[in-house]
Amino acid sequence: MVACAADGGLLSRQVIPDYSHFAHSSTGRHITFYWDCVRTESGSLRLEGVGVNTWEPIPPRFLEFVLSGVDAQGRILSRTRGVARGVDVLQGFPSPFSLELKEQGGEVRVDLLYQYQFLDDSFDRLSRRFPSYVTQQVRDACGSDAHRNRSRVAP
Repeated sequence: MVACAADGGLLSRQVIPDYSHFAHSSTGRHITFYWDCVRTESGSLRLEGVGVNTWEPIPPRFLEFVLSGVDAQGRILSRTRGVARGVDVLQGFPSPFSLELKEQGGEVRVDLLYQYQFLDDSFDRLSRRFPSYVTQQVRDACGSDAHRNRSRVAP
């Protein structure tokens, strides 16, 4: 009984991390993303952030990113790829990621594409034995007025 009371005390004192210091955010199907965009002295664009699984008991896996610099006509001029640290995006544990894009000149925006593997645990679906891949894109990921405390996910 004492152990249960002690555990309850510990749980009640846990602090939910505050991600409001990030300039940008986007909520996907299973993961919420928070990030900042910073221009480096070398002229690159660095995007640093975290992916957070806030409710999914079966963790999404293999979180990957593509950051693309796009010109006014929608052509991709520069591109970089990266992965989040760790294999699983565990519930309640942020998965950090960092991308650095060497721009070519002429980019008017950067688009962030992410994908991960997800195993549906629904008992009524045959697909629960096979993972699916979730892919989504955030247009203008570093825009000055985009994403602050709201979701803008494009299919």
